[in-house]
Amino acid sequence: MEASSRPRSIALDVSGGKLYWTDNGTNSIGRANLDGSGAEDFVTGLSSYATGIALDPTGGMIYWIDDDADRIQRANLDGTGVEDIVMSGLAWPHGLAVDPVNQKLYWSHRRGGKITRANLDGTSISNVVVSDGNNLEFYGIALH
Repeated sequence: MEASSRPRSIALDVSGGKLYWTDNGTNSIGRANLDGSGAEDFVTGLSSYATGIALDPTGGMIYWIDDDADRIQRANLDGTGVEDIVMSGLAWPHGLAVDPVNQKLYWSHRRGGKITRANLDGTSISNVVVSDGNNLEFYGIALH
């Protein structure tokens, strides 16, 4: 594995014992054991600005934002099956969160002040929060 040079976002799979991160220096998603051992490039070939990462360990999926390519992608937790799930309506997406109970994916937009959601397969996209001003920017998002 090439040394991580520009890590951007992280996600933990505590039950699976893994840490995942987007790396804008290597254009990849890396992963390691929670103690830092076993670091590896997990998904490669991303754009130069991958951000936002979220896990659905129960569903066996990892999701991320490929901002330069203006898309949200996902893969199986074994790294196979990379696919685009959202490829339009993204206004500089940044934060990403999974609601596995309700089978929803949420993301924040750095421009336009909105939070959007979709089904985990990228269908039924709708805005959940839309600001009344153009200067509001959302960077992160978390669900509890």
